Amino acid sequence: MNIIPHLYLLGTFQGIFLAVSLSGRTHRAGNFLIALLLISSGYFLFEYLVHERYLDRYPHLIGIYLPVLFLVPPLLYLMVRSEVYRTDGFGKESFFHFAPFLVSLGMMLPYYQKSADEKQQILFTHTEAYSLYPFSQELAISLWLLALGYVVVALRLFKKANLKKVKWLKNYIFLFLALLLVFLISEVVVRLGIFHHYYFMTHTIAVFSLAIHFVGYSALKETRFMKGASSHNIPLSPKQKQDLKLDLIRILEEEKAFTSQSLSSVELCEKLNTNSKYLSAVVNEEFKCSITSLINSYRVNEAKRMLEDSSYKHLNFLGIALSVGFSNKNSFTRAFRRHTGTNPSAFRGSTS
Repeated sequence: MNIIPHLYLLGTFQGIFLAVSLSGRTHRAGNFLIALLLISSGYFLFEYLVHERYLDRYPHLIGIYLPVLFLVPPLLYLMVRSEVYRTDGFGKESFFHFAPFLVSLGMMLPYYQKSADEKQQILFTHTEAYSLYPFSQELAISLWLLALGYVVVALRLFKKANLKKVKWLKNYIFLFLALLLVFLISEVVVRLGIFHHYYFMTHTIAVFSLAIHFVGYSALKETRFMKGASSHNIPLSPKQKQDLKLDLIRILEEEKAFTSQSLSSVELCEKLNTNSKYLSAVVNEEFKCSITSLINSYRVNEAKRMLEDSSYKHLNFLGIALSVGFSNKNSFTRAFRRHTGTNPSAFRGSTS
């Protein structure tokens, strides 16, 4: 009796069961974990179909799941980031992380459009997996490098946020890294002819189907991970508020982070190792304004200094706006008028 296909099916149903169990009960990182569990389940189901030679009868299945795997590395990173910054969902900039998925889908599209007869001809002519569809070797290498890059960034975030007590998340990251190493070793082993690729990979994936879903069960038992148990609902102590305020002032005044045109509340949270709720509360309480207004006030003050300094006379208003962190002249003028009651040209004229 071959146990491998049964392990594939077990991994499939485990993932679906865990995703359903976590659905509606989690916050932040849980939403991304659910997505990862569903993708993993789909992949194990696909591998079961491959193992049972359903590709012979349904050649359209060849390569159908490869682009989907490009969703896994960014979802892993977004899961860690959401837990680090204690934010729900993701902003518009997060959609850029899914560009590799769209690129891989576009590269595979010409193959998907082939007829069933053409795909069957390819399947029965070529025995090497890399010969079944175009760019498969390039896409596989790209996927491995992409995953390695994301897991390194995720580990850095995890370490920076000191989330060592979140065992399920730590286990998932290291398990993902171990999976990458195993796949790399498998390629080396196969190329050296020590083991057959099919034999090695089927057993490897089967073992990881159990290990990955063990992490899912760990997440299900993690009370900090569930709705209503989030530590970001705990108010900051007076000392924590003061420390956060001082760190914010240091970043804005000493590091001049406001000069970056891409600076946002998300980036500030990353620099301060806090979440948007805490940061907004401190800014509103201590500075009596919003985060955006605070950033713009520093930009306007820096612009005033430059307008008063004769060494910057060679710069026009757009040059000054870009130098202090505004993306265009109009937003600079509006913010300058809001914070000073006058426009940049009038201010420069009054100081000359």
